[in-house]
Amino acid sequence: MDRSGLLWLGTYEGGLNIFNPKTGKNRRFYHQPGNSNSLADNSVWDIIQDKKGNIWLGTLRQGLELYNPSDESFTHFTRDPSNENSLIGNSVRNLFEDSDGLIWIGTEWEGLSSFDYESNTFNRYKHIEQDDNSLINDYVRTFYEDHIKRVWIGTAEGISIFDKKSNEFVSAPVNDLLPDLIINGITQDDNNVFWISTNRGVSQYNAET
Repeated sequence: MDRSGLLWLGTYEGGLNIFNPKTGKNRRFYHQPGNSNSLADNSVWDIIQDKKGNIWLGTLRQGLELYNPSDESFTHFTRDPSNENSLIGNSVRNLFEDSDGLIWIGTEWEGLSSFDYESNTFNRYKHIEQDDNSLINDYVRTFYEDHIKRVWIGTAEGISIFDKKSNEFVSAPVNDLLPDLIINGITQDDNNVFWISTNRGVSQYNAET
């Protein structure tokens, strides 16, 4: 639900729905062949509203979408193999905005991007064999920012923690303690204890002990 009370619903092959609970009215958006301003993909995996009020959509095949409310159009961001500052991949699984306003884009098996809205550029991150400071796995499933502003990235093979100062990843120590490395969710309670859900249950982790 956005800040105005509208409910945004992404579907598999059914486009995008914007539902107003107060009026009961539903606005539907579909890909329209030949219309470059329409929704690029009828499968929408994730939706977030950033601090500026922008609505971002992650799609199954056509990358990242930015909704333009003035004319109900969409701006498209896709992978360009010739441009290293473009999106890393077009199968966008999840989206996250951190406390600094960076938009993080997780893909299925294509790696990770962060987007700087001011410079309109993407940073790309992928798993590199034999590099312990690279992303641990290229299937990004979830994000969490902890109380000291580190971004935790849950993947299909454990958790990477991103250090913004060094621009590097480290493997989370908790990876050796989890019952399964397919990560579904990460959160932190009021005592700074982490709760991590996997395909084989939920684990509790205190990074300070």
